[in-house]
Amino acid sequence: DVYKRQVKVHKTQDTPDSKHRRLTARQAAALLKSPGVGSLQGLRDTAIIGLMLAAGIRAAEAAAVEVQDLRQTLGGELALHVRHGKGDKGRLIPYGAMDWVLIIIDHWLSAAEITQGPVFRGFYHGYKTIKAEAITTRAIEDILNSHPVPLNGLSLIHI
Repeated sequence: DVYKRQVKVHKTQDTPDSKHRRLTARQAAALLKSPGVGSLQGLRDTAIIGLMLAAGIRAAEAAAVEVQDLRQTLGGELALHVRHGKGDKGRLIPYGAMDWVLIIIDHWLSAAEITQGPVFRGFYHGYKTIKAEAITTRAIEDILNSHPVPLNGLSLIHI
């Protein structure tokens, strides 16, 4: 039959580094400082960016983090529990030397008076009243896009 032809699909297992954006330590530090901690919104945004940098998690994973996920253990080491990662896989991510991020997150949780449920939440108008539900993935992407990172000292890239 003329209409039945085999189509060859090329799959790639690995992608070269040039296809990914990788931040230098200086760029990561600048990004972490960018929101500031002088307001609830800045504190929340700093905590989000810090956790994403420290644990290497995606925006959707950060949006889904709950208070009880922050301090799990793996092999006796403090770890972040990601309940539903890419491919709906759960995993534990040891903080290692990046456990400093918990200080920032604890500061956010204290200021926001969050003791359970979603760690990162949206705000009502005016950024003074915090919503009960988790922040959306889109909102986290917007936060990251509002803090561009200098590339080669000249241009800016959005994460």
